[in-house]
Amino acid sequence: MLENIETSILKNGLTVITFSRDDVESVSTTFYVKVGSRYETEKESGISHFIEHMLFKGTKNRSARDIVNSIESHGGVMNAATSYSKTYFYTITPYDKFEYAIDILSDIYLNPLFKKEDVENEKNVILEEYYGDMDDPMSAAYDNAASALWPNHPLGQKILGTPETITAITPELLSKYHKKHYVPANTVVVAVGRITHKQVLDELNKHFKGKKFASNKCTSFKLATNDLPLNKIVAEAREIKQTSAVISYRHGIGITNEKHDAILLLGYILGGNMSSRLFQEIREKRALCYSISASPTFFYEAGTMQIMVGLDKSKSLKGLAAIAKECKKLTKKKVSAEELQRAKDYLIGTTRTAYESTSSQMRWITSTLARDSYRTPTERCESIKKVTAEDILEVAKEIFTNENLSVSLVYPKEGTDTTPEKLLEAMLS
Repeated sequence: MLENIETSILKNGLTVITFSRDDVESVSTTFYVKVGSRYETEKESGISHFIEHMLFKGTKNRSARDIVNSIESHGGVMNAATSYSKTYFYTITPYDKFEYAIDILSDIYLNPLFKKEDVENEKNVILEEYYGDMDDPMSAAYDNAASALWPNHPLGQKILGTPETITAITPELLSKYHKKHYVPANTVVVAVGRITHKQVLDELNKHFKGKKFASNKCTSFKLATNDLPLNKIVAEAREIKQTSAVISYRHGIGITNEKHDAILLLGYILGGNMSSRLFQEIREKRALCYSISASPTFFYEAGTMQIMVGLDKSKSLKGLAAIAKECKKLTKKKVSAEELQRAKDYLIGTTRTAYESTSSQMRWITSTLARDSYRTPTERCESIKKVTAEDILEVAKEIFTNENLSVSLVYPKEGTDTTPEKLLEAMLS
């Protein structure tokens, strides 16, 4: 499982990673740029995501329609995404159309236009995306949770930005930001499928040959330190019937930390699937909700454990108190050997089955780029096997403390059984 990847660094600093397979018909290719919302100043908020959109709006060589036609007319698909720490755009094509994929991806990376009329039009598109997210109570609660967890820090800024920062973006700002971050030393190209490493290198050398860059160095971000303040609760009342809650525990364990796998297992035991404690206790036994889940998020130097739940407005106090109780249980008593083994089997099994396609293998490689060193799925599975019940108890004690807790609510204006302050108190007590 992804044991035999090949890596090269071109003379210009571009990192190229490939995994060759002769048992598939496809090639998945991505340009991974190490820049996202955590690299932005407050005034720049949303600009990484805005550039992701603008890459598809035309280059010196192609119109916006030509870009998608060049991929779709050859049976391929194309998409992109922006997160806190990365922006990536990718294609999935038949293997014999791979050259078109590299051609298009190189073109939008190297030659975006940022035309004024396109920028103004895209502002409206992104604002619709923003308002669509904010109209959904759970999405709004999730976004608000970040600002509570990381106040006055880039990790607390919305990936999409705000209406104010989105509308303030200009072609000049986009071009300046692009020239700073979209450089070979800050970029990794990953290709997985029925290609050879040499094929990929030859195609990239063809498109990058002779290209000049204003700078060529990796960019840095502001670290999140443990002494950052934490907002205990953020709440928004709406004309809705259900309380959407995001319960977050902030901690200082980053993605490179040796405790990473223990936290992954802790998340699955708490709320990672239908056999988890929260699902069985809060939904199945108490019937307090329809949907509930828990999952860890890791940054380079820090992380969170977040619980997402929708609660009936007359049962929100009881529901949050029950959730808090389940978290506390994990700090008091070791999980049983049976429960730990079940979580390990689930995580190992889903890892083995989830990374068979070229696109999922491409995503695996890019997801590990935040670590100091690459890990294969097999290596992660072997590491998970070594986690003990004592390890789970240790990280639970470190994470589930009142000092780490922050609660984000979008709740009904009328008919609720309590106030946000009382809901927070239920979690704390």
